[in-house]
Amino acid sequence: NSGGFTYDANGNMTNVSGLTNTFDVENRIVTSGNEVYAYAPNNQRVYKKDASGNEWVYLHDVAGRRIATYQLLYNGNGQLVIAGGTGNVYFAGRPIILDSAPVVTDRLGSVVSRNGAAADYFPYGEEKVASANPAEKFGTYLRDATGLDYADQRYYSSASGRFLSSDPYQASGGAADPGSWHRSGYVGGDPINYLDPSGLNKQNPDPTAWGIDGGGNRWAGIISLTGWSEGELQTTYFAGFGPVMAGGGAGGGGSSNTKCPETVPQPPGLGPNQLQANVNAAHDFYNQALKADSESAFNVLMGFFIAQFRVNGDWDYKAKYDTQPDQSNARIFGNFNFGAVLQSFNFSYKFTQSAAGAAQILICASGGACGTGTPFVAYPYGDQVSDAVDIKKGYDYEAAKRAGCKDP
Repeated sequence: NSGGFTYDANGNMTNVSGLTNTFDVENRIVTSGNEVYAYAPNNQRVYKKDASGNEWVYLHDVAGRRIATYQLLYNGNGQLVIAGGTGNVYFAGRPIILDSAPVVTDRLGSVVSRNGAAADYFPYGEEKVASANPAEKFGTYLRDATGLDYADQRYYSSASGRFLSSDPYQASGGAADPGSWHRSGYVGGDPINYLDPSGLNKQNPDPTAWGIDGGGNRWAGIISLTGWSEGELQTTYFAGFGPVMAGGGAGGGGSSNTKCPETVPQPPGLGPNQLQANVNAAHDFYNQALKADSESAFNVLMGFFIAQFRVNGDWDYKAKYDTQPDQSNARIFGNFNFGAVLQSFNFSYKFTQSAAGAAQILICASGGACGTGTPFVAYPYGDQVSDAVDIKKGYDYEAAKRAGCKDP
């Protein structure tokens, strides 16, 4: 016993400064303080009973990411029911909504903004200003009410900067990497440059690689951390907008005599150049984010999109009208605007439509309208067909506009 730490025969930390933990034969925590946990065969946690006796179940996608949390309750007849629930949404491999709240993450996967409230951490994950638990916080981990981080395959203590159990894969340590000799250490003692999403293997995030192309334009390659099989999803380029997308917008791509595709009806009250104004606003915002912190600019841009396009956001035009045909025109224009704005950043169409589909899936899970297909796999990629049609029109219009088409 040293510094309030005690261990079992397998080297698992059974006491962390007064917090008592018990482990099963697989070296997984089954009780921590007054909380109780259970796991799936792949060692992912799927059940929790908290200190108040509330029971929760966790659902994961095929990539192993938590996508929903539901509470287990008993009705008046003593029957077990699933109640409520919160959802997570991922875009380009990064979380943009966690437990139904918009978030922004940094290059190491730490949540630096939730619902507009900023967060910051010391190198090994302790919060500089404490906030409520449970919640995803440091390095992709879910911080429990106990203060420990659930790290997918192990548990992590930000207070001590180490895992509570030894790395089970002995071959991950070697003479060439002295930092690996500490079998419970976090990322070889380098938390500034590495993360460990699974709790078993440190990773160099490098989500953003900056450079200058032959024309002097700045570009950023955003690499998906989840390794989609689709080649076009591995890297998304923002290119050709000038050194820092000066002027607040993508601008045209040259001169052409080609006639632009038709636009869609606008509801009343919008300016005649509302679409271009929105494109400019998005690029102005991203431009400022690049100047403030180039490493987090992409995630900050995702947060901007969430705020603008979410229900009752500034660009949720259908929520602003109560009567027809204005509401129908507003819905069409909102979808058209979505496609155009994302295309102006050079996202692929499949990427754009899948982003809309992911949002529709969350709406469906909350009791709203459901779409069809699967994001990145089958059209309309989780969205409703009618909305997808209008998104494609906006996407094609902006592509033609950037190529230099002429409006009638």
